[in-house]
Amino acid sequence: IHFTGEWVNQSLSLTKMKFVRLIWRTKYFPTFFIKRFKQDIYVKKEMQNEKVMNQNIYKTLNDMTKMLKKHFQNQNIVKAQELWNTIQKTGLQPTQYTYEVMMQGLFQFRKYDEIQKLYEEMNSKKIIPDEIIFNIMLETYAKLENIVGLINIMREMKTLNEKIKPHVYQIALEAVKKKG
Repeated sequence: IHFTGEWVNQSLSLTKMKFVRLIWRTKYFPTFFIKRFKQDIYVKKEMQNEKVMNQNIYKTLNDMTKMLKKHFQNQNIVKAQELWNTIQKTGLQPTQYTYEVMMQGLFQFRKYDEIQKLYEEMNSKKIIPDEIIFNIMLETYAKLENIVGLINIMREMKTLNEKIKPHVYQIALEAVKKKG
């Protein structure tokens, strides 16, 4: 079809209108389409960069968590705490697993107060604990003979529909016996 401004066949009025609109837009608004195209490309590149950056952050945090675990396995709490501080300072957001590794390591060294602080920090960041973290907290409160803390953890487990296993009651009863 050659556009001359006049139409030969009036039965194609809808198609003609679309064609005229297309010509009009490209004739008078080419910059709109070019800007929109460049903007779409920019957004796609930013999304790709963010995805790559998130993957790199995940790899970095994952590597740091592995190093944290190794420090505790080597009985080196000082290096583990330095690494934890580095994670905090760099702005990396520890995952549930990172908290779990740190809490397990601190439990080995009987650093119960620090475990409680980590648990509170974890809750403030809205990270939901799993069964392992609940068990660490139960054991921590049992060692501290903190019955109120034990009961609160059990309530939280129930709230999160975490199944309370028989050993949890055993831990609580032993703590009550020790406390007297």
